[in-house]
Amino acid sequence: MWGGGGEDGGMAILSALGLAVFLGAQVAPGAQEGRWKPSTELEMRLLDQYGNFHVAVVGEEIITRIDVFSWLGSPRFEDPTVDQPDLDPAKRQALKISAALTQLIEQRLKIQGGRSQGYEEELIEAERERFFRAKLEELGGAQAAAANFERFGITPNDYKNLLGEGLMANLWENSIKGDLPGATGRIFVDSYIRPGQQWARYREYVEARDEKLNAVVGKTRQGKVSVQRIVLMVTPGGRPPEAVKGEIETLRERIQDGILTFDEAIRTFVSPELQGDESLVRDVPTTRLAELFQRDFTTQTEEVTTFVQEADAGELSPILEFNPAGTPQAYVLLKIVDRTRATEALPFKDLELQTKLRKAIAEESSEVRVARGLADLVRTTHLAPEQLRKDFLSAGRRLRSK
Repeated sequence: MWGGGGEDGGMAILSALGLAVFLGAQVAPGAQEGRWKPSTELEMRLLDQYGNFHVAVVGEEIITRIDVFSWLGSPRFEDPTVDQPDLDPAKRQALKISAALTQLIEQRLKIQGGRSQGYEEELIEAERERFFRAKLEELGGAQAAAANFERFGITPNDYKNLLGEGLMANLWENSIKGDLPGATGRIFVDSYIRPGQQWARYREYVEARDEKLNAVVGKTRQGKVSVQRIVLMVTPGGRPPEAVKGEIETLRERIQDGILTFDEAIRTFVSPELQGDESLVRDVPTTRLAELFQRDFTTQTEEVTTFVQEADAGELSPILEFNPAGTPQAYVLLKIVDRTRATEALPFKDLELQTKLRKAIAEESSEVRVARGLADLVRTTHLAPEQLRKDFLSAGRRLRSK
């Protein structure tokens, strides 16, 4: 979807078209001055009855206010705010309405594109009937399907008509991607992915600072480690340091012998404020954690560094003495909970990796082809109001530079 324009784009396009109030979006207080809004029950009823004005024109088809809200409530609507739970309600409403309008225009453009390709009506009708029967079977028969459609406020015939339009849009999109031949039976898209493209994508993923992209090529930027710790404090006026050290050494032996678990030792012998999450250090880069512990355990830097960098999950550290002022203040026992080691990227010749690279390139190429095809349809199809046309053309120009 490329006509909406980001968080502020939704409100901007609705305000520019003068549709925000009528479509239900909230606008800034200053922008509402001078706009009529229904205030009585009669006015609201009249607006609902006679307010189905046209919002946009695509080719020879009119998109109305009810069309937009119908798309908002349909299973085909893709909500752009679904992963933004903290979004302001007014901005959320504007973005959703703008997205519904954009998606509806894109669907109508694709249908226009399918019709202009010259597919024979008999082919469309046969495909529609085949898809319709497959859907009935998928939903458990005609009666179950009718009940399912009723939940969306449509009848089986309504669905069949919508399916015909959707098939036309799908035929256009699949032919643009190169997945299906066009109306003449030929595929015009060069979908061959060249080795140079794969190599460029491989280098992009290897050199990226994004861990998700690194993961595609099997590379971990740096090892990480999670550590659990038992801390026994040496308190002024309390037991002498030797007694505290003796206790934690005994705990270590009992844990190693299986008499006591690490968690049980924490719950039983550690102060409440150092239990739970306070006893855990999660997913810290190995080198960073080693540096922190070297600062804390100045007399045992070599031991703690070796443990943090090399110990396997489940291993226990030697007893560590925390003495920043030269006097023991605590004794600590560490346990490696989990570890991920740094890895180099897989070699480019790895067959499974090449499959992943081809898939990523193919998906991106398909998205760009569809977007460029839509941009061409905008240029050759009547689209009004002018603000919508400018918005779609601007997005199309950005995509043509890819």
